[in-house]
Amino acid sequence: MILPLVKEFFSRLEADAALDAAVNSLRSGSNAVPLAGLTPTAKALAVAILARSLGRPVFFLVESNRVAENYLDATRFFYAVLAGKPETRVGYLPAHDVSPYQGLSPHPDIAEARAVALARLAAGQLDLVITPVVGARLRLHEPEFYRGLSLTVDKDQELSLENLVKHLERVGYERHNLVEMAGQFSVRGGIVDVFSPETRRPVRLELFGDTVESLREFDPGTQRSVGPIERTIVLPLTDYPLALGKTPAAGDGSAFFPGWEFSLAAVEPFPANLFAQAGPPLVALDEPGLLDETQQKFFARLAEDY
Repeated sequence: MILPLVKEFFSRLEADAALDAAVNSLRSGSNAVPLAGLTPTAKALAVAILARSLGRPVFFLVESNRVAENYLDATRFFYAVLAGKPETRVGYLPAHDVSPYQGLSPHPDIAEARAVALARLAAGQLDLVITPVVGARLRLHEPEFYRGLSLTVDKDQELSLENLVKHLERVGYERHNLVEMAGQFSVRGGIVDVFSPETRRPVRLELFGDTVESLREFDPGTQRSVGPIERTIVLPLTDYPLALGKTPAAGDGSAFFPGWEFSLAAVEPFPANLFAQAGPPLVALDEPGLLDETQQKFFARLAEDY
């Protein structure tokens, strides 16, 4: 709970002359508005104010994953106070931790964070996204593709066990006897347990035929049900969904190989970019000169790896 006094204090900050002028200039159609002399905390406040005041999706481009993570908590707090919305409306889209030419797949945590952010962004569940500039340069699918990576399940919904299991495997979930961690699922008859990222507890789906008869959260420690729910959203663990049973690049039924995700561009188009995922967006650049230097180094390293 945010106290009224705290809300009043930040509302006064929102009326700062420089920030107010920047907002009004952008509202009137200006293509670029510089703000100088801001501390990191003030930058987090500024982008939260822009997202709150303009009502447009904001992409905050920064130098690296580490810098993005440093901004995340403060930006979420400011946006929650100013907009009165959940902190989860501010997302984090990391850049890959490996080069496409290293023969390595992205770290699972990176893949999961990217998948969750892109799925939620495409579904209109994010108002502000913090991302490294090199991550924003990657080619992507259209928003419809990422919306299809998450699955919303309602009580009494028609859903076959076969289709549910196929979807979970396709978006990166691992099958276990017991579900104890995010990213796992289990099947016992018509009962499916699944632990989605960004949820407090896993969910137990009971199917009667092709109907979701009940949805219940359960304690992963005791495996006992906690209470019924009416809806759950199963978020993806990868933004490169698995073509079950075959290697995407080879298509010959062989096993997946390290770095296969980066081979997909050779066999299927990636027609969009980050800014096409929600629009019309506003792009905030953290130290533009530094971002230009970061991009130049990134592309030089790509050329060397190639």
